[in-house]
Amino acid sequence: MGLTLAVQWAIRSWTVAGGEARPGPALPGETLVLVSEFANYSGAQAGFNVAGRLREALTTAFTSAGLGDVRVDLWPETLKDENAASRLSEQLGATVVVWGEYDSGRVVARVSAYPAKLPIQGGEQRWLVSEPSQLNTTVNSDLPADVQWMALYVIGQVDYWTDRPEQAEAAFRQALASPPEDPIAVATAYSYMGFLEARKAKPDWDQVLAYYSEALDRQPGMTSALNNRGVAYLRRGAPGDVERAEQDLRAALSLAPSFFQAPFNLALALLRKPTDETEEALRLLKLAEKLDPLAPGVQNALCWNLSLEGRPREAMPYCDEAIKLDTTGNSDDSRGLALALLGRSEEAVTEFERFLELSKTNDPQAYARYAPTRESWVEALKRGQNPFDAQTLQGLRGEDTQRPIR
Repeated sequence: MGLTLAVQWAIRSWTVAGGEARPGPALPGETLVLVSEFANYSGAQAGFNVAGRLREALTTAFTSAGLGDVRVDLWPETLKDENAASRLSEQLGATVVVWGEYDSGRVVARVSAYPAKLPIQGGEQRWLVSEPSQLNTTVNSDLPADVQWMALYVIGQVDYWTDRPEQAEAAFRQALASPPEDPIAVATAYSYMGFLEARKAKPDWDQVLAYYSEALDRQPGMTSALNNRGVAYLRRGAPGDVERAEQDLRAALSLAPSFFQAPFNLALALLRKPTDETEEALRLLKLAEKLDPLAPGVQNALCWNLSLEGRPREAMPYCDEAIKLDTTGNSDDSRGLALALLGRSEEAVTEFERFLELSKTNDPQAYARYAPTRESWVEALKRGQNPFDAQTLQGLRGEDTQRPIR
């Protein structure tokens, strides 16, 4: 997806005593990347304009990605450690600080990401060199290429976690145009791309699956990618996708038994199979609830599916807990079903009407899909009739009311 941002590179600086120019702080809406002078421990043996080369390489990368809100500037001092980089970031509002060192035998580059509270992975790359010509190649070729990757990778993560999906996608796409040899980092970048595509209003599920498959080609044991590819199969719903989802989700559960999303999504996959695998699905839902009792989707799924199995009394504690945790209205729908099956018609009507009210605002597509049936249930219950005969309950087993969790 292309961006139509105007790319304008401007040097915003201020001057301190002695006439030395330094960059000004990040402006609102601006992403500031600072490149500090690299510490040179080689004495007179070698001297390179490392910061200048990196600034040029990063400017080229961000321009190619269409990231016009990124400013790359030089910091004229060396940074000795992570604490110094953190203080500089806090002082100027920088999102990325590039710093490092070199001597005649090695080069070290570090890319630090801020704010530190975000779950962002920075990067470090080291090169060992044995002769001056190798040092020259490393500084002029290898170093700029790897720092480009690391900076784009970091900014993609920052934009993702700060809800700037278009910018995040542009950064990751540019990074993956020239990926490094590190399979874990590349797998993570593809996984982000899959998640970004899945978040769109109209996801291309074939593309989502392709991204997660790229991630798993590089890191076969990546639990989150297995889970998310399984979810994508369920969302696409092509022939054979339920079985493909089951395979991925069983693998994810085997690799990470404490990852609650895997048993939850696997249960949903089993419930969609033509064969009756309800008991295993319910066991998996209870396992997911044990792993994360605060997940509203899990409580809601237990409420709904136990009710459909003719066990509404057993379902009610899960229904009550789901209502406490869920503000979307989905759990009101499930609790309404349980209450109706228990003969508590007036309470069931209240729950179904609340579901209709909340879904009309929170999820218009769900409202359009489910409103006709729920409204008919409400009318029947108000007349003292039971709308849930065996045929209706059987039809609800195939209704896609439970959403997988990525």
